[in-house]
Amino acid sequence: DLEGLVEANASVAGLEIGDQLSVYNLVEAILLPSGAEACAAAARVMSGSQEAFVAAMNQRARELSLNDTQFKNPTGLPEEGHVSTARDMARLFWQACQDKRFLSIAGKSSALIDRSSAGRQPLILNSTYMHKFDENPAFMDRVLAGKSGFTGDEQCQTTLFLKDWRPYILVTLGCPTVDPQSSQAVQDQVSLINSLIKDFRK
Repeated sequence: DLEGLVEANASVAGLEIGDQLSVYNLVEAILLPSGAEACAAAARVMSGSQEAFVAAMNQRARELSLNDTQFKNPTGLPEEGHVSTARDMARLFWQACQDKRFLSIAGKSSALIDRSSAGRQPLILNSTYMHKFDENPAFMDRVLAGKSGFTGDEQCQTTLFLKDWRPYILVTLGCPTVDPQSSQAVQDQVSLINSLIKDFRK
């Protein structure tokens, strides 16, 4: 599950060999810090191999009419032919958010994973996105869930939020950056959502 991730400069959650997690914890490790090792582990546990899981992902994409999406791996790392569109990502995120467990995790700022079974300290998982709204009460009941991503020199971001008490999904893809810490796609979304919510408050 860890093979090749360091070489690919992948984001990891900090899981170690011997950790024993529930599937719920594994999803937390995927959604909050974008743990590539958690993606690989989930694929293996759910389908027996990453290849089989990718086949299942593409089958589900067809079922959801994501006609411009093709998955090549479970981590989201760059790979020839691994493509999607903003429309497809919005449809996919909306579908995922219909599951209350997914919505709960994707709406968290952080989570704590108990690793006492392996004799290790708990692992703190921090969201790459949702913490930005913690200290702003105007956002807290309107930004429901979000997921950010970084591949190579581009960033992406998807957010579920409320305006006029109706749910909307905002997707940003292909935001150019040479610094994964700059979070430009995240900042763009924060600015736009803030503007929309301010319009609502008026």
